[in-house]
Amino acid sequence: MSRYPNLRGKTMILGVGAPRAGTSWLFEFLKTYDEIACSPIKEVHYFDTRYVPHLSKNWNRDFELATAEALLAKPHSPHTGKARLQRVRAYREALIDRVRMDYCSNGYLDHFDRLCGSMQNYICEITPAYMMLKAEHFQKVTALFSAHDIKLKIIFLMRDPVSRHWSQLKYQQIRGKIQDANAELEKSFESKVLEERTRYDKTIRELEKVFEKSQLYYGFYEKLFTQQSVNEIQTFLGLPDQTATFDQVINRSVKSKSITEASTRRLRNHYADVYEFCAARFGASLPVEWQV
Repeated sequence: MSRYPNLRGKTMILGVGAPRAGTSWLFEFLKTYDEIACSPIKEVHYFDTRYVPHLSKNWNRDFELATAEALLAKPHSPHTGKARLQRVRAYREALIDRVRMDYCSNGYLDHFDRLCGSMQNYICEITPAYMMLKAEHFQKVTALFSAHDIKLKIIFLMRDPVSRHWSQLKYQQIRGKIQDANAELEKSFESKVLEERTRYDKTIRELEKVFEKSQLYYGFYEKLFTQQSVNEIQTFLGLPDQTATFDQVINRSVKSKSITEASTRRLRNHYADVYEFCAARFGASLPVEWQV
């Protein structure tokens, strides 16, 4: 018998990528549903640090810093509202849960069992780094949830490879990890992490070795911010219709930085296999921004 009767029969919404492809916006939208228990930590980074730690080694450092900052921050001020205090408390508790996951084999499901109320039919987290998992790892993900009678729905969002690669460099600059996106572009061609997080062809092949078509949703950043796309996601998940708002920008990158035409051509050649695969796989549904 499952040790999580509270989670039995519920659906895990697992976002597996891609970075800089609208996953943060989607997560914020899913949080508006009373039916979904979302982790206060959007990117839990459980399966990638467990199965492909060599591609997620920087996350541990970032998590330790985030944890220290959250626990050392002043809990409130005279002007802090009750709702914000509740969010801060929930986030701190989630951070403690995440630390526990590294030392307790049941920590991951314990986290969602604690969060999920009896009237909620879904649990959710989105970690774009999961797109780097292989089929053998996705098999283990499936086994974890199926052992406790938890259904699994996978969402994989993609973005034009050139745009995604460049956006991630700009985001690294805004977070202070690099000094200048243009100056780092040449070196970025050798980045294993950037490469793996843009190889949608590899991810799709690995996903489809494990999951049924009914478990997979493929979406595109260039089409995401429309009610039509939102309706498709709602239908895929079995959620009631809900109108989305598209005026909130999350994780904004450096607007002033532009990529040269020469660099654009080189990046497009670098990811030629990805473009060819997606054109064959998605046909007319591929966004026009992806086309030459």
